[in-house]
Amino acid sequence: MPKLYSDLKILHFSSKISDIERGLLSSPIHVRLKPTNRCNHNCRYCCYRNNKLYLNQCFRKNDEIPGEKIKRIIEDFGHMGVKAVTFSGGGEPLYYPYFNETVNRLFSLGVRIGILTNGSLLKGKTAEILGKQADWVRISMDAANPDTYAKLRGVSTKEFGRICANIRCFVKNKKDRCRLGINFIVTKENCTEIYQFLKLMKESGVRCVKLSEAVISTSREENRKHYTPVLNLIKKQVSKGLADLADNGFEIIDRFDYFQGDDASYNKGYSRCYFMQCMTVIGADLNIYACQDKAYVRNGKLGSIKNMSFSELWFGKKSKNRILKLNPGKDCLHHCTQHSKNLLLLDFIDIYKEHLDFV
Repeated sequence: MPKLYSDLKILHFSSKISDIERGLLSSPIHVRLKPTNRCNHNCRYCCYRNNKLYLNQCFRKNDEIPGEKIKRIIEDFGHMGVKAVTFSGGGEPLYYPYFNETVNRLFSLGVRIGILTNGSLLKGKTAEILGKQADWVRISMDAANPDTYAKLRGVSTKEFGRICANIRCFVKNKKDRCRLGINFIVTKENCTEIYQFLKLMKESGVRCVKLSEAVISTSREENRKHYTPVLNLIKKQVSKGLADLADNGFEIIDRFDYFQGDDASYNKGYSRCYFMQCMTVIGADLNIYACQDKAYVRNGKLGSIKNMSFSELWFGKKSKNRILKLNPGKDCLHHCTQHSKNLLLLDFIDIYKEHLDFV
């Protein structure tokens, strides 16, 4: 089965790498778009609503990109040659009142579409549009029964059944090109249900489930301590799922081990982040942020597009200097989703070119 996740994807964009090597700032390949911070769930582990984390410094729950502004942003994507857009939170993207028309316009411009959603509103016309036009839809779902689901998400126990029904309906009606995946955030409350959940998703027709940890603190050590008492239980259930359920039609992606990995993703030994030139974030507050781990963080802000276009800000002198001079060794002493990708770029770009032939 071809890999959905790989740090090597960026190596297929030789022109972008060439621009980085020459010190030129070209358009981002991928934009994470957070159209609204409003949400109809209240998840316990939500990083934007956790006061112990750094990700809510600039977060305001009622922020939302105005309808006329989102049209201009999307047109900029087309003119700039942005390849892909991922809708994410902030809040629940499907709660955004202009979501359907935004997706339709992106599709007409040839921009590829993905979305992270809680799945509660994945129905009707919205589900039809995404099923035809999105490359992938990933639902965040983190329990195998209604009681645990309601407890973790602050919703009615009836919500679990509604979302399971949405999943089955979407699987049945979507086009083959649209991949439906599930993201299961492992917590102490749901860690006994991992295998049961994997089985439920496979029976529902889902092709892929990704398992990952909740970031409950800015401190690496606090995250480790949180999971230590249940770590063996988690690993046993994941192993059983891989042995019993994984096959050519059902993939289990275990990203939980990344949480136990190298401390360098917190304490970085490098001073340049090349990957932020490849992907950026537009927040519901109309600020542009360096990456998803610096969304709604003060020192991650590149500037505001409230009174200018995305293109004007991205190529403007102030934001360009910020992009080229941000120092991860000083400015990013926290969890970093793109750490391994940036290491790859650093290694690739720093190769001594005079000896390339000596492979």
